[in-house]
Amino acid sequence: MSFTPLAFTGVSQFSNDFQSIMERAVKIAQLPITALQNRTGDALQKKALLSSVSAGVSGLAASLEALGATADNQGLTATSSRPTVVSVVNAGATSAASYTINSVTSIAVAAAERSPAGYADSGATQVGSTGDFRLVVGSEQFDFTLTNNTLVGLRDKINTLGAGVTASILTTAGGNFISVSANAPGAKALQLRDAPGGANTNLLTTDNQGSDLVFHLNGIEVRQSHNLVNSVVPGLSFTVLSETNTATQLTLASARAELASALSNFADSFNTVRGQLNSQIGSAAGLLSGNSLVTQLSGQLRQMASHRASSGSIRGLTEVGITFDSKGTMTFDSKVLDGLTSDQLSHAFTFLNNSATGLGKFAGGLRQFSDPISGLIKLEQQGLDRVDAALQKQISALTDRLTVMQRGMALKLQQADSLLASLESQQNVVKASLQGLNVVLYGKQQG
Repeated sequence: MSFTPLAFTGVSQFSNDFQSIMERAVKIAQLPITALQNRTGDALQKKALLSSVSAGVSGLAASLEALGATADNQGLTATSSRPTVVSVVNAGATSAASYTINSVTSIAVAAAERSPAGYADSGATQVGSTGDFRLVVGSEQFDFTLTNNTLVGLRDKINTLGAGVTASILTTAGGNFISVSANAPGAKALQLRDAPGGANTNLLTTDNQGSDLVFHLNGIEVRQSHNLVNSVVPGLSFTVLSETNTATQLTLASARAELASALSNFADSFNTVRGQLNSQIGSAAGLLSGNSLVTQLSGQLRQMASHRASSGSIRGLTEVGITFDSKGTMTFDSKVLDGLTSDQLSHAFTFLNNSATGLGKFAGGLRQFSDPISGLIKLEQQGLDRVDAALQKQISALTDRLTVMQRGMALKLQQADSLLASLESQQNVVKASLQGLNVVLYGKQQG
């Protein structure tokens, strides 16, 4: 911030000179404040640069973790021959496999029933003959008595039972109907009995008692109450979407395209960080020149680029299609990956995985820098915050001193100006007296 000098308003002919004296004194006194403000600006710019580097490093760590995860899973991708019937994802499988869903007899549907006849007034028409009811949900029974023996009272009571169902009132031209729906799919009895100790009449239809998912996997019948299947095949999760008599093939196979995508993302993330660090090194370096974090991160990138496996047919990044130019920029050529044999691809997965010897191990070291809570970059930024706070305190103190100095100087200059104005007035009086005397003595005025 700039400091505006006080405006000096004097009455002597030297008042403009006094204003210049004050402005010059303020400029000289403000020099240390300006220097501190420049240091504050540098600290804020460093913090912003570090934020950018932290984001880049975090992205690189994430790309390494994703690459390692792809390698851990052997690049396996799950596919369905009929995705509109069965959708599938790899949920941790580590070996290629194939499974057949021979048929789907039924999919899981939630039970839902309603009263067969409508009631004239949902808030006034009596529902039960005695006010006693029994709700049957599967193998569970819930007995209750209504104090408000209407559709509204029945609906509200059912919804407080915790029976895993939801009751609602359907209002149509034919009257008001009670509707009861299970909250989860699966075959289960759903009944509402009026006067269970007497007539025991079911007040609901029996058209939709729900259904289980029933299908045959490799010729074995599987039955469950929901359509997501994640506990039958290890590492494979699939959702059955519709019934069918046609076989659906589920396949787990290594997909080079998935590994190529992960390598390409890794190369892009690496180049982002490499570019950020390069801009802080050399003759045109930015404000982070000489910062130890830049040196340490550069070392991490060099270790990553030169990482070698101790065994196997794939031991370095160049063998999976990654090369470097003179500036350390990474380039990925997918054709090299496409040319690997199945055995080489397996060794590539070992080289790239998240094990203690794989390339993915470097992600942990990068997280030590980019962690938003305790990372080294965050600690550096907190240090810059403390520096900025100390500088702001010094600036405030110097500004207060400058304000006091300026007021004191203005007072002294005002006193001097008043004295000069008084002397000018006396001078004018003497000059007028002399001119009058000349006229008296000599009959003329002298200049």
